[in-house]
Amino acid sequence: AGRTVRLVWLTPLLRDAGVVDRLMTADVPSLVAIGTADHHYDQGVIDQLTTRPAVSLSIVEGANHSFDQRGSIDRSLANISQVVEGVRAFAFAD
Repeated sequence: AGRTVRLVWLTPLLRDAGVVDRLMTADVPSLVAIGTADHHYDQGVIDQLTTRPAVSLSIVEGANHSFDQRGSIDRSLANISQVVEGVRAFAFAD
């Protein structure tokens, strides 16, 4: 059986027009994982991406560009675990 090509975008530069254009025109299943405290996070772009059927979102509340949560090692590790599990589920989805 053939495999579906999938794209995973970890902390993409959502303030870069070229990156946003590629995401908005994606025609293969794509996962975007980004934290709300990432300096590249843009809620307007996230809102646009929710209209794209090929794009799935994994938004990590309070996480920065490295999915770190300042001042909390436990939360930082949980963030990374959340992202890894999301990528695993996405990669092996039917």
